[in-house]
Amino acid sequence: MNWVDGFALWAEAKLAWSYKTFGKAERAEGVCQHIESELAEIRADPYDVEEWADVILLAIDGACRSGNTPRMVTEAMIEKQKKNVARNWPPISKENKPTFHISD
Repeated sequence: MNWVDGFALWAEAKLAWSYKTFGKAERAEGVCQHIESELAEIRADPYDVEEWADVILLAIDGACRSGNTPRMVTEAMIEKQKKNVARNWPPISKENKPTFHISD
């Protein structure tokens, strides 16, 4: 099994647990609010990897609850990273601000 299949399989199990625990409703707004609360925790302690993991898990859950399969989410992450790699980016900055790609 390749890592993409393995990740998609893991995401399917994660989603099954989430549906069993929280129901199958879309919950986009609730997931977004939960992510916002986790981001506040990251800002308080940006070195806490568990808080970063919470955001990742919530994002996967939200994407799946919005009509995407775990396989679709996995493939979208891969394709999005390919797109980001192909984009033009400004020079590296020492400022602690967002870095946005140069418009195509």
